[in-house]
Amino acid sequence: MQNRIITSIFCATLTIAAMAQTETPDSIKTQNLDEIVVEAQMQRTSPTSTTFIPTVKQKNASQNAVDLLRQMAMPQIQINPVSEAVTDNAGGEVAIFINYLEAKCSVAMKSANSPARTPQ
Repeated sequence: MQNRIITSIFCATLTIAAMAQTETPDSIKTQNLDEIVVEAQMQRTSPTSTTFIPTVKQKNASQNAVDLLRQMAMPQIQINPVSEAVTDNAGGEVAIFINYLEAKCSVAMKSANSPARTPQ
């Protein structure tokens, strides 16, 4: 009789252990990704300045530097549609740099019809 009780307890323990080993499928669908692309920030901010970096698509769609600023749609600046003057929201001047060189207003507003004057 004692052997039957021990055998029953042993079988019950094995059954519970076997049930604990089975893995239940997750109810949330998952998808394996083959590749992950990390893109850089389009804006760098320091205590003295903010630098915006346009995308290739924005560069190709713009005709000049001022048009590129329009394409980038930065809320920090305003562009006068008539004079194409670029100011900040407080009405202050905005320095425009192309390839880390300051662009004068006349250079920034030249059209893309001029050779070698596409914004970089």
